[in-house]
Amino acid sequence: MDRQGRRLKGPRVLVVDVGNTSIAFGVYRGGRVDCVRFVEHGGDVRELRQVLQPGDLGTIEACAVASVVPGLNRGIQRLVRDLWRVQVFWVRADRRLGLRINYPRRSRIGADRLANAVAAARIVGLPVIIADFGTALTFDVVVPQRGYVGGIILPGPSIILECLAERTALLPRVEPAAVRGAYGRSTEQAMRLGWSWGYPAMVDRVTARLQRAVGGRAKLCATGGQAKRIVRRLERRYRVIPDLTLRGIGMIYEMNVPRERSG
Repeated sequence: MDRQGRRLKGPRVLVVDVGNTSIAFGVYRGGRVDCVRFVEHGGDVRELRQVLQPGDLGTIEACAVASVVPGLNRGIQRLVRDLWRVQVFWVRADRRLGLRINYPRRSRIGADRLANAVAAARIVGLPVIIADFGTALTFDVVVPQRGYVGGIILPGPSIILECLAERTALLPRVEPAAVRGAYGRSTEQAMRLGWSWGYPAMVDRVTARLQRAVGGRAKLCATGGQAKRIVRRLERRYRVIPDLTLRGIGMIYEMNVPRERSG
């Protein structure tokens, strides 16, 4: 049932988003995703195996995965087959996506970015700019007629502070956090102020350039673990959809697998 009490149609699909540092998964059906969870993977699927319990997720009739970590793909496929006896559907640029891909080397587009583009086009409408705040910050642009046309890749919010600690002799490792003051009165405060002011300013500037590039009419959509924290500091108004990628994975599955074969 959805929030209005209507019965959802279609198979119950385990949707999995394999990122550089974490894995998100949930159960997709009829355009909605439930039972959403996250796990740090550390380069293998052992942590995922511990939290991916069939009894907690109910009936699973299919599985669709968007992965940007090829080294985990075989382990995920084996895990899903062992637990539910289903094959994995992999999100790729050569699948039916419901939108055009106007990009020189389409096979190089991350599967998560394809899922974001598909979901944003359907949920938010076109033209749309999608910002995904993960390990990397990716911007993707989808426009009418031409479809997906490209994007921008930047360091993610957490990497900025990690790099300062790793590439300098004296700067400490600090976590992003709200901080007051016009200037830092300690090294930690100065670093956090730089993050709190500088990172949103960068996002606003990139957004403005992209909006001008598509005629200034683009809708703005954000997702990813740091999206809410960053978006509330922006001058530009983004709509945050936390499960955008997982919903896109499910939508791509629906477009490619006939219902009589998926359940």
